[in-house]
This record gives sequence, C-alpha cells and structure tokens, in this order.
Amino acid sequence: TEYYFSNIFRFEMTQTEGKHGIYFYVKSSFRKAESEIEKKACKIAKEIYQGHLDGLGYCTDSRLELNQQKCQLTLSGNQEKSAQLNSNGKKKILASSK
Repeated sequence: TEYYFSNIFRFEMTQTEGKHGIYFYVKSSFRKAESEIEKKACKIAKEIYQGHLDGLGYCTDSRLELNQQKCQLTLSGNQEKSAQLNSNGKKKILASSK
C-alpha cells in the first residue's frame, strides 16, 4: 500500500477517433509526489485509509453529525436534551435542572 501513498495518480477521459468512429477511453498515469502539498495529500490519504482499516469512519457534513446527535439523544430517552440542540449543533443546556 505504500506505493499508493507516495504517488500521484491521474485518470482522464480521452477522446480519439478510430476506424469505427469517435470513442473515449480512460487514460491513466502516475508519478511521484513532488510538491509539499502533494506529499501532504498523500499523507492525509494514508491516514484516512488507516482509519478505515481501524474501523473509524469520517463524516464531515455538520448536518449529518447534528442529525446523528439528535437521534442518539432521542433514542436514549433524552428528548429534552435533543430539543435543546440549536442549528449549529451546540448544546444550549447540557443537563436538566431536575
């Protein structure tokens, strides 16, 4: 797998014309990561891959995270806390005053 995380892969649709007319194919190429940003991108890709192998998932959509948080609170019987989540996903009140 190290090979995947030290190279930059490129895939592009290429149009060409042959004896049967115009057709497309996927042209692929690869090269070593050269710039600092390419090396960092490879490092991040490796971290994400390793996280998936370790059973971790990544969610970057704040709406999905907020919905999951509300669902978990509701399922745990904490409708009051669930209702206290504002649109930013921040808890207004962390515990009931009972």
